[in-house]
Amino acid sequence: MNVLKIISLTLLISLTAQGFGAAGGGAAAGVAGAIPHLVSLLESDNARVQEHAAFSLGKLARDNQDNQNAIREANAIPHLVSLLESDNVFVQDCAANALGELAQDNQDNQNAIRVAGAIPHLVNLLESD
Repeated sequence: MNVLKIISLTLLISLTAQGFGAAGGGAAAGVAGAIPHLVSLLESDNARVQEHAAFSLGKLARDNQDNQNAIREANAIPHLVSLLESDNVFVQDCAANALGELAQDNQDNQNAIRVAGAIPHLVNLLESD
């Protein structure tokens, strides 16, 4: 991962943490443009990058149905479900949190999460030490 991508990811995390996704106008378009990039970072070989990408997607999804739908449409859910099997507990935590935020009051996302096979992975996490 190059330095520019890490800096950009850090900035996206900062912006989402400050409620960037709740702003109107051009800000909403900026968030929509960022989502595919964050989804692509879920496939990184670097666990820290995966963790931060999942964290950012969860922040974007929180209490924002437009972002929840955009994240689903960007095909993030299967990637997040696969991260539930990560060897890194922080990646698992951020992926589970993001899935929870995506499912909140969103039946389409709840169905997509079930179809992606999340339930057995979540049960495994509950049964692990």
